[in-house]
Amino acid sequence: MNTRDGQKVWQKHRSTGATATVTIPTGQAYRSAVGWSVLTMDGTGALHVLRTVDGTLTVDTPVTGFPAGARPVLYRTGGSVSRLALVYALDGRTSVGLVDLSDGAFRTYVTGDTATPQLAYNDRRLVADRKAIRVDAGPGAEPTALTRTDAQLEAVVGDQLLLGNPMFGTGGTEAALTARSLLTGTVLTSSFDGIGPTLDGGALATEGPST
Repeated sequence: MNTRDGQKVWQKHRSTGATATVTIPTGQAYRSAVGWSVLTMDGTGALHVLRTVDGTLTVDTPVTGFPAGARPVLYRTGGSVSRLALVYALDGRTSVGLVDLSDGAFRTYVTGDTATPQLAYNDRRLVADRKAIRVDAGPGAEPTALTRTDAQLEAVVGDQLLLGNPMFGTGGTEAALTARSLLTGTVLTSSFDGIGPTLDGGALATEGPST
């Protein structure tokens, strides 16, 4: 859990109670946080990963590999505490990549024409703009295009993609949360809004009807 107050980010592990305090250096601005890491941007547009040693001493790791001239438009947490997704615009196109929070390395995975692509990821796979790719794919690997549906992208769990909240239901069927991998199957026959990834790579959903 991360709570920000000015140039400080207070961190607490919900299970163990362990805490840490990250101090954002002068000239840097908060952008996002996940796990024990804080992402910031300095006045030149360069990104930084901040972590602490012994809970108080802030260590600043510059992000490498982010394209020159790119403009970040969205920071997104997902099913991981070791990576943070970043959507950026460059040369009229939108791309999605991940920052490895352990060493600050950034890698672009998906490039498309959708200004704000649906996005979900974990430590194994990233799905954006209806394209999927393994996080550990070799250099030059291209994402695989997925069959388009009117259901919303909810989360990636293991090697499965969870879809839900379809705009239209097929006659005689009930809207459901489904998992798509080599097989497609129903996970919940009825679920409510608020489905989303958990930082351990799972997904949280509420099954209905409510009682």
